[in-house]
Amino acid sequence: MSAPTMPTTRRTRLLAAAVLASTFVAGGLAGAGLAHLHQACSAGEGGFEGHRLPPPLAALDLNEDQLRQVQEIRDRYHPRVQQAMQTSWPVLKPLFDEMAGEIKAFLTEDQRTLFDRLRKEMEAQRFGSDGRVP
Repeated sequence: MSAPTMPTTRRTRLLAAAVLASTFVAGGLAGAGLAHLHQACSAGEGGFEGHRLPPPLAALDLNEDQLRQVQEIRDRYHPRVQQAMQTSWPVLKPLFDEMAGEIKAFLTEDQRTLFDRLRKEMEAQRFGSDGRVP
């Protein structure tokens, strides 16, 4: 058997880098989805025992029994969602900070001040005052 040629080694390295990058992106997207789910499950107003339903459920006009079942499911999954949030938030926060920096660049001073305050309140509500998921 012959030794691997240089193009195969390079191709293997490129493939490995692509898989690694894809895994990172998929993890980031999953974390963002979990952040959205976590927010929908734990924040908001009205309707569902003080919690806003995620849009796909809110559009269904669920009856009281269905709402109770949804709450039971959400309660059961809550510890796993919290764990996933603790894992993904340290990776996602720098991305959100970078994105916020770009957005703030075109806001007025008053808008920046309000944006910073609201963002800080939102993060404290979702992730605790120290930036960690409660």
